[in-house]
Amino acid sequence: SAAAALPPSSSSSLEHQSVEEMRARMEELRSRVERTKRARAQGAEALKAAASGRPVAPAPWRLAEHPSSPGVWYYHNEETGETTWTPPVWQRVPHPTEPDRFYYHNPYTGETTWDEPASFQTTDSAVEESAARTGGGG
Repeated sequence: SAAAALPPSSSSSLEHQSVEEMRARMEELRSRVERTKRARAQGAEALKAAASGRPVAPAPWRLAEHPSSPGVWYYHNEETGETTWTPPVWQRVPHPTEPDRFYYHNPYTGETTWDEPASFQTTDSAVEESAARTGGGG
């Protein structure tokens, strides 16, 4: 057989390579499964939010039902453990008279601040989604 004709070091190298390839494939599959789980969880969160009349929480926040009060929802930050009753959604807004300066506004609570909130999303899509939910423009 061809494998028997290979020196031991070559055979071992081929086995090691295929083990590494298998590990890489397994890691890729694990990653796909995790992405699928996250997508399903986000879909479930969106359904909960719609049922409660609340906006979908931006990552790493999630909407959670109060354990002793069914139908009562709050927001939980999975990274910091912080909880809040109000939606953690902020918009970056240019100052009306100083265009190079910005402040932050939460349209659900009416809060404003000059300091960037910890839950602020910096992606353009987050700003667009937030503006679409509140009927505001970019």
